[in-house]
Amino acid sequence: MSWMLIEKIKDNEKIYAGSCIRFYDTEKSIEQLCALPIGRGNPLDYIISEVYNDRNYLQLVCLTNGEGGNITCILEKENGNGFVLGKEVKCRLSSDLYKVLIKKQPKIVIM
Repeated sequence: MSWMLIEKIKDNEKIYAGSCIRFYDTEKSIEQLCALPIGRGNPLDYIISEVYNDRNYLQLVCLTNGEGGNITCILEKENGNGFVLGKEVKCRLSSDLYKVLIKKQPKIVIM
């Protein structure tokens, strides 16, 4: 599956741990001095992962060098199931400051 804008996710779509999120600056974020910390044109990549010792939430953890390990937000699982719904992802991550993409089944390479 390729990257897609989070706005295109269906509200009832199931999003599981392992999905990746990518943030890009927009002109508005740069103008308002809210640019991402790694430099213009470079995205911040995150992975949705389980929260240790809490079955009700997933967390968004940064994977980008220099920011790796930072937790941006938590996402509430749907009725304690192993997924969050698209509407939760859109509610927490939609922004007019950033272009936000999701990849639901990423290929992960460990080097």
